[in-house]
Amino acid sequence: MKKQLIVTGFIIVLIVLLSLPRVANSSLLRISEYSDRFEGKKVEEIYEEERKKSKEELIGEILTIESEIRSSEDEIWLVPSIYALMEKEDEFTEEELCELLKKEESGHILDEALARIIRKKQPRREMLLDLIFNKRISAGAKGMLISCESLKTKDLVDIMEGGAEEITTMAMKVLCVRNADEAFKWAAQILTFQKAMVSDEQKTCACLGFSAYYDQQEVHKKEALKEEYLPVLREISREKKGTILGDNAVYSMIQMRDYEVIRELLFDEQLDFDLKVSAIDTCYSVLIEEIEKNTSFDRIDAVIKALEIHPVRNVAEALEKAIEDERYPEDEEIMQLIKNAIQDGVWGVDKHEK
Repeated sequence: MKKQLIVTGFIIVLIVLLSLPRVANSSLLRISEYSDRFEGKKVEEIYEEERKKSKEELIGEILTIESEIRSSEDEIWLVPSIYALMEKEDEFTEEELCELLKKEESGHILDEALARIIRKKQPRREMLLDLIFNKRISAGAKGMLISCESLKTKDLVDIMEGGAEEITTMAMKVLCVRNADEAFKWAAQILTFQKAMVSDEQKTCACLGFSAYYDQQEVHKKEALKEEYLPVLREISREKKGTILGDNAVYSMIQMRDYEVIRELLFDEQLDFDLKVSAIDTCYSVLIEEIEKNTSFDRIDAVIKALEIHPVRNVAEALEKAIEDERYPEDEEIMQLIKNAIQDGVWGVDKHEK
């Protein structure tokens, strides 16, 4: 199986590379047959040389250098050649790209570059499926192909049913964006134990599918979903504690943005500290809403707990104002907690909010 590291942002990386010093210190370049040519040259000079080559020459060179790479640090020096190759996208046919992707000797960097090119061509559905289910192609390349518009909902479900761990989650993420109802329909079968022999990766996808669907529902529908699925997510989080699946079950609980659910998580002594921080970061506005609803510290014990675990200044300021407005009684310990949170806490960021 080829390495699965995804190379992204070629243009950005290239810009960064152009500002780097000369490349003689790369461990790859010290041992490569290309070291003489690269010695003492800036990356932009290498890039200009690469642009003059044919696509066949570039592919041959990339394959050779990829086979010699000794560390991930050396991979960055392939970017000029990769980017020069991608500029020749119009010279490739879909069939050529398909055959190149199936070559066992190609590494994940070339795979992902070729996948970017073929994705732009919007290839036929049958060709995409042939590539996605080919075990020789790297997961990073498959992830790019899965996002192609020509794939149908059924295809994404089939990919998840196939249980290939490296692409199941990718397929679910695409399905969640395109059709949250269908994502939940598949997820519900997993979470309600209607399917036998389900992998942890598929259960992780089910958590993602539930969250995407839940997020789009009206309040009354969310209550029904919470009643039915919260016990399932809670059970998964405890049984699979410390695993990717367990964490994703917790994230699904967090994404409910429900005060009682957040309260349960924050007071769970077995829950990982970082997950509690994530819950507070994601749901700080839920905590503020709860401050506005109540007048008793007993009713906002999760707010106070959150300020102890991971103080968010927005929450502390909301509670301070509520006390100043005499909606809550003054309490010396809580006032000190608020003071510390305002002084040393972080600001809540709305990137998690709808």
